[in-house]
Amino acid sequence: MTNGSVTFPTATARAQLGLPYTSTLATQRIDAGATDGTAQGKTKRYHQIVMRLYASLGGKVGPDATNTDYILYRSLSDYMDEVPPVLTGDTDKFPYPGGYETDGRIWVLADQPLPLTVVAMYPRLRTED
Repeated sequence: MTNGSVTFPTATARAQLGLPYTSTLATQRIDAGATDGTAQGKTKRYHQIVMRLYASLGGKVGPDATNTDYILYRSLSDYMDEVPPVLTGDTDKFPYPGGYETDGRIWVLADQPLPLTVVAMYPRLRTED
């Protein structure tokens, strides 16, 4: 783009343009409760997560903005040469990429031009003293 105009290498009748951006969601420290009280201040590890999404396709999840894995949408019945359908509902359980820590935040990033609306997250975690 130069001075508000765009030049395409070939003739184009219809195009969509935009500027890249990354949407970031970071939860508060989750207090899911431990067997002997609160999980606050304890070492914890999320080992699985289920996400409830609305009309979504894309995004990453992880323990911080630099350590994320893609949210999985494709099932075994989806053809590999087709885009999976957008998801409204719960994802399958999938492994969470983090390790043991005391912070316990969950980060969700949307850095592709795909829709992502997070309705809820259901992590499974273990706490240690």
